[in-house]
Amino acid sequence: MATQTLSSIPAQVLQVYSREAILEAQPLFVYRNFVEYKEQLGIEPGKTITFLKLANLTGGGLLASEFDPIFKEAVQESTVSITVYEAGGATQVTRAALEASFRDTMSDYAVLLGRRYAEFLDGYLRDVFSGTANEQFASTATSVGTVAGGMVFTTAEVKDAIETLKTLNAPMFNRGGDQHYICIAHPHQMRSLRDDADWKHAHEYVNPENIYNGEVGRYENCVFIETTQQTIDVNAGLGGTVDVYHALFMGSRSVGFAETVPMEIVTDGVESFGRLISLGWYTIMGGGIINDYLVECFTA
Repeated sequence: MATQTLSSIPAQVLQVYSREAILEAQPLFVYRNFVEYKEQLGIEPGKTITFLKLANLTGGGLLASEFDPIFKEAVQESTVSITVYEAGGATQVTRAALEASFRDTMSDYAVLLGRRYAEFLDGYLRDVFSGTANEQFASTATSVGTVAGGMVFTTAEVKDAIETLKTLNAPMFNRGGDQHYICIAHPHQMRSLRDDADWKHAHEYVNPENIYNGEVGRYENCVFIETTQQTIDVNAGLGGTVDVYHALFMGSRSVGFAETVPMEIVTDGVESFGRLISLGWYTIMGGGIINDYLVECFTA
C-alpha cells in the first residue's frame, strides 16, 4: 500500500516539487534561451517592467591633425516597457489514486506540470518573436496566400534573411567566443537545407555538451534550431492547399522576458472531505520586442 497521504503539502515539499518541475522544463525550452532576462520580485500583476534600449554610436573617425579633439557623442537611450501577466495551470489527484500507486504520484504530477509550463512558455515567446515587422516570403511570393508548394526553405532564403539582419546591424549571439545568428525552424523546413554541400551538422563543429536545445546545424554563420513548436498556417498558401511554415531569424537582444514571480508549484489545499488535492504551476511574467533584430520567413 502507498504511504502517500492527502494532508496539506508543506512549503518545503512544494519547493522540491518546483525544482523538479523546472529541471524537467529546461530541456524543452527553445525560445526561452534567446531572450534578455530580467527578474523583479514584488511587482503586482498587471504592472510593467522597463528594459533599457541603447542606440548604436555613429560618430568618431579620423583626426585631421594632432590638435583636433576626439569627437564626443552622447549615448542615445530609450526604454521599452513590458507588461507582465499571471499564468498557470493545474491538475488534481485523488486519494484513491495515491493509495493505488507505488510511486511518488505528487512528484510525477510536478514533472508533468513542468513539461506543460515549458510548452506554454515557449509557445508564448514564439508569438512574441513573431511580432516582428520584418517579413520575408519565399521566392516570388508577396504574402502568405501567394506561397506555392515549390517555394520551400532554401539557402537563398537564408542568405536573404541574414542580409536583412546585417543591414539592421543586428548583434550576434556569443557562445564561447563564437559569434552567430540564430534561426528557429520546423523540421519540414530544415529538410531542404540539409542537402546543401555547405551545410554543417551540429556534431561536426561543436562539443556535444555545448549546443543549444534542438540545434541541428549551421550555415552562413547562422545556427539552426529545429522544433515542432513552430507556427504552421494550414492550407493558407496558394489555392488554399499549401501549408505555410514560419522560420524565425534573430540577432541578440531582440526580445525581453521578465518575471516578477518565477514559475513555482502551488496547491490550494485539500478538498471534498480529504478526497482531492490540486497541484498547479503559477508565474507572473511577460515578454516583448526590445530591438527588432528579427526576420520571419514564410515558406512551403
